[in-house]
Amino acid sequence: MIIYISLFISIIILAILIFCNGKSKSKNKIFLFCSFGLMLLVMGLRDISVGTDTELYCTIFKNYGLMESIKQVLQKDTNIIYGLYNFFISKISTDNSMVIFCNSAIILILTAIFIYNNCSNVVFPTLLFMEFYHYFSAFNIARQYIAVLIIANSFYFLKNRMIWQYIGLNIIAIFVHNTAAIFLTLLPFLFIKISYKNINTLIVIYSIFIFLGEKLINIFINIFPHYAIYLGSQSRFLFTSGENRKIIITFIYIFIALLMRLILSKKNLIKSEEQNKFLLLYFINIMSIVVGFISLKSMSVARLEVYFSFFAIMTIPYCFEYIKRDRLICNVVFIVIMFIPMYIQLLSNNSEVVPYMFM
Repeated sequence: MIIYISLFISIIILAILIFCNGKSKSKNKIFLFCSFGLMLLVMGLRDISVGTDTELYCTIFKNYGLMESIKQVLQKDTNIIYGLYNFFISKISTDNSMVIFCNSAIILILTAIFIYNNCSNVVFPTLLFMEFYHYFSAFNIARQYIAVLIIANSFYFLKNRMIWQYIGLNIIAIFVHNTAAIFLTLLPFLFIKISYKNINTLIVIYSIFIFLGEKLINIFINIFPHYAIYLGSQSRFLFTSGENRKIIITFIYIFIALLMRLILSKKNLIKSEEQNKFLLLYFINIMSIVVGFISLKSMSVARLEVYFSFFAIMTIPYCFEYIKRDRLICNVVFIVIMFIPMYIQLLSNNSEVVPYMFM
């Protein structure tokens, strides 16, 4: 566990050294390159024993490596793009280190791009990426996190109402991990005015789905039967028992919603060019809670929550920008508080990332 704490501290030191004399886009790039480069060394050069499903992904990778043609890959399952990706990199090498490093590189590069394109303060979301345990969860469910990051990067096209680019990235994500289809629930925002009234209307409509949870699960399993193995599994949603971080994180989501609602109540506080972005993030934050309630019946649906909750690493710093006094102090206090659930999860070895070993 020492290596993860050292990594976290190293990123903070990097931030102090790089931004001590002010901010700029070039410094943002340097920080993201260095910090995510360090994360890649740890994540990409790990042993097969680090991460609950790392060995499983290596086995899947080797199975694709045994295939002789693209036709075989296309016939295997519905995760076509992930299958083709494994097939092609296996032609370079079938060693386990190949898929571990490539998966890690894709996840971290996409995360860095997402932060650079959407956050003026790149340090805050980078630290939250670790503190909200996304970094460590990606050791375990790498394929889904590739889909999550593709979805996250589609946000740029969503807020700018670029229909085909948004749909295109969503389709790619779905063929990496079928659960990414959940983000298609945001399609209405490409065709209706993004307003507070419309946001609230959709929140009410989607919240009704909570009461249809079991039926939704059955529909999902009928479409993607290979996820049936999760039926009856204990849900890992933040509101359920078994998660050490559940209380703190739950209050954080509620805090975000209340803070955003407060900001929305202040007329003219949000600039017109930021209106779409703010309202969409408000909707996504509420949906992370709504989808979480729906997920209580099944772990397969519980995994849908991360597509929405991932945006918290952007939403929190974005909301803090509206704090006019003592903003830096608020940022530091929040980072210190959020270190606690990360540390507790590492102690409990969530995602089986401890002990750490290099390959």
